[in-house]
Amino acid sequence: MNIALTTVPLGPIEFSAPRTDNEYPFWLCQCGISSKTQPTHQIRLNSDVSCIQYVISGSGIINCNRHTHAANPGDTFLLRSGTDQNYYCSNGDHWERLWINFKGVLADELIKIYNLTDAVVFQNTYSLPILTEIYETIQTVDDPNDYKSKTTHLFLDLIQLLSKHRPKKQEDFDMLAHVRHYIDCHINEQISISDIAALAHRSPEYLIRTFKERYHITPHRYILESKMRLASDMLKNTRQPISMIAENLCFYDTHHFSAQFEKMIGCRPSVYRKNTRKKLVGKQE
Repeated sequence: MNIALTTVPLGPIEFSAPRTDNEYPFWLCQCGISSKTQPTHQIRLNSDVSCIQYVISGSGIINCNRHTHAANPGDTFLLRSGTDQNYYCSNGDHWERLWINFKGVLADELIKIYNLTDAVVFQNTYSLPILTEIYETIQTVDDPNDYKSKTTHLFLDLIQLLSKHRPKKQEDFDMLAHVRHYIDCHINEQISISDIAALAHRSPEYLIRTFKERYHITPHRYILESKMRLASDMLKNTRQPISMIAENLCFYDTHHFSAQFEKMIGCRPSVYRKNTRKKLVGKQE
């Protein structure tokens, strides 16, 4: 079927799936075309269904869990169940979209497996052929089991397509989250930017730039501040010698540790320990 949207009537066209008592584990419940002659403003709070939509013409704004995205012709967008969704055409530019609504644990797991949980807009992702095939299936297949089998296979194809066009920025977000987690778990070790970059399969320059853009701090500064927070706790809550604390946090020597501590905290480690002990004693009294 070749969808000629120029012939779509004023109202949207919607089709529902065959009736069934068994929607587990995946059910594509609706499919339709939204005409550019029809204004769009859809709001779903804690939506009970997920949707995938292909933008044929026009443009729109998508708000999902307080994050705003733009969708233009040739883009595909995914909105998951359980999210707050609010989308509308921008500047009165009514948009044509081919869309599907779906639900089920299989859909949720596939989205997780293909790492699409936080992705919303897939730019220049031509999902129209697969969505058109789904559009045909929902109109022509009456048997629920046959319908479920066909739409499940088509949905997998669709998810695999989206995974190939996963937003690059989202890949960076995931990479940076792993880097930050790695630092947190190895803060008492010697951590070099070059080693972290190698683990993340990025250049040191790229890692430093994107880490700062994401967290507003360089990786080196984040490592140093994390070490100093841990050092503060150790000075306050243990009787370990300062030299041992410096060694445990992999500083070159006690002098280097003390200088860095004073630079960041504002006083020498010995003074910090003395002052915090006084405060603790005062509270006990």
